[in-house]
Amino acid sequence: MKKIIVIITLCLAYSVNAQVAMSRYIQVKDGQREQFIKSAAMKTKIFNSVPGQTKFYTFNITTGPRTGEILRVRVEDSVQLMDNNNQKEVDYWVKNVQKHHTSSNSILWGLNKEATYLPNNGSKKMSRVIEYNIKSNSLEDFWRFRTRVAKAAKESGANVHMWVWDCVSGCDGNTVWVSFGHDNYKEFWEDNTKEWAKVSSKYAELYGEGSYEKDILDLDNSLEMYGKRTFNSELIPELSSSF
Repeated sequence: MKKIIVIITLCLAYSVNAQVAMSRYIQVKDGQREQFIKSAAMKTKIFNSVPGQTKFYTFNITTGPRTGEILRVRVEDSVQLMDNNNQKEVDYWVKNVQKHHTSSNSILWGLNKEATYLPNNGSKKMSRVIEYNIKSNSLEDFWRFRTRVAKAAKESGANVHMWVWDCVSGCDGNTVWVSFGHDNYKEFWEDNTKEWAKVSSKYAELYGEGSYEKDILDLDNSLEMYGKRTFNSELIPELSSSF
């Protein structure tokens, strides 16, 4: 019963009033990348560049098996807003952009506020995404670390940007994306060394000596076989809304 209550509580962390995102992978056709960028940039300028318009963020994947593909993400402040589709915007994409690409793997994500930590609202030029696939009977162990480490990051004041997205629809099993934002590889290194040391130290202070190591081990054991993969991506500004 305790685990059921914990799981329900965590699911409510992304309610219908929480931020959601719809992601998909785009494969640009051979020799058409320049045309794709140009036409998608014009579509973004017309339909996604001012407040009140649909927000899209577009990333070039730079590591992993999808290197060279594009990750495109629509973000809304609540799931109900996914119903708001501008037909002129859709028609423009179909007519001018779609001919240059194919796409796959559309997924709806919900932002888990309890596990997310953002010291400010600034944008980041690159991100490192960790994708987890979690055993159904081990969700409590997984989320214990993720929610605790977000609190430790906040309490420590570390300059770490960490978004946690829980799959709502389109995934096999219990899938979570943890995305860390960085301005460049220098900051990537500093965030994972100097800044993260502040987080782990505060974690031990909050939850006891050795808790950080124990909870990470429990998280690792909560994963399915091959239940963790990572990839890096870089923001394509001209194909993205403002933050």
